[in-house]
Amino acid sequence: MNKCISKFVKSLITVLIFSLSFLKTFSAVNSVQLKSYAEFRRYAIHWGSNQMTTELNRALKHLQMIHGDKFNPYSSHPKKLVEEMKTKSYLDLNIYINLKHDPVEWHNKTLRSISYPTANVERYTDHLEYPITFISKGLSPEEDPYVKLYAIQQCLQRHKKIPIKVLLGSIFAEKDFQFLDYYIKVLRNKNFYKRIPKNAVIKVSKVFKKRIKIFADKAKTRKAKANALFLNILFSDYMPPLEIQTLMFLMDNEYPREFLVKVFAQYPSRYLEKFSVPFTKGYGNQFGTLLYLFEKFHSNRVLLTALKIALENRHERHFVFHQGAILNTWQRITSLEYKGDDKIYLDWYQSRYRK
Repeated sequence: MNKCISKFVKSLITVLIFSLSFLKTFSAVNSVQLKSYAEFRRYAIHWGSNQMTTELNRALKHLQMIHGDKFNPYSSHPKKLVEEMKTKSYLDLNIYINLKHDPVEWHNKTLRSISYPTANVERYTDHLEYPITFISKGLSPEEDPYVKLYAIQQCLQRHKKIPIKVLLGSIFAEKDFQFLDYYIKVLRNKNFYKRIPKNAVIKVSKVFKKRIKIFADKAKTRKAKANALFLNILFSDYMPPLEIQTLMFLMDNEYPREFLVKVFAQYPSRYLEKFSVPFTKGYGNQFGTLLYLFEKFHSNRVLLTALKIALENRHERHFVFHQGAILNTWQRITSLEYKGDDKIYLDWYQSRYRK
């Protein structure tokens, strides 16, 4: 019996050693070491060129699938074709495409950027090893947009090692509105957002405040308006005109809830009150976010009444899926422990508004 157990243990240890050895080998094979900033820069440029070329050909195949044999773009000038793709929203806006920086050409009935022949031979991977200082150099004073964009993306991968002052310094120096969008994606990540100084407004230059005001005034799309609002609320005293569509975009795209609290604290209460109907009727998929916001502003009678409706109907419709959260919300609001009867909270509500 003991011999059998001993053999089993030895076999298990052998398997574990082999597995660890394999994982180390696999990791080593799939990791890329960038020993100098020049290597980091070259890799980033190739990465950006590869991303753009891949996206252009994805859109090209999509158009071919839609239009079939009638679609014959090969006689078109690549620049004109790409501009038309942009105009008709065939391209992913998250992919950086700048034909002035990296022109496009035809190659075997595919589109490719001028720098793509070199970029095509790279082996792109998430397993990169390089000094963290390369990201700081890539953010500022780097001029190449591919390098800057790659450094911004790497901030999310290496967030624990990126000082918030490095990221903010790069944002405050940025003049390209398009790149501000990419920075915002990083800044609204919870690992960075929670590190933004509370007194950031007083540390921002007048030049940057003017720049983001212009950004807000020129914003046309929901995304641009949401990002402009994000920057101005955090870093200036300017309050852009607020639209319900912008607020919906903020909620749908998971901007930090703490930021939403900042917004509704600065704008009139009627904006949040407009969400009381979607909250009680079950429109949209942001019930949890609205529950959080209504709790924060429960001194508003319209919002507290919406919470009361949720409590009274928590066994029905869309409220069923949030019963625990609804009860916890009422416990925090009233400081009264739930003991199996909702009446304790309904009485509290009545006493609050009893004349």
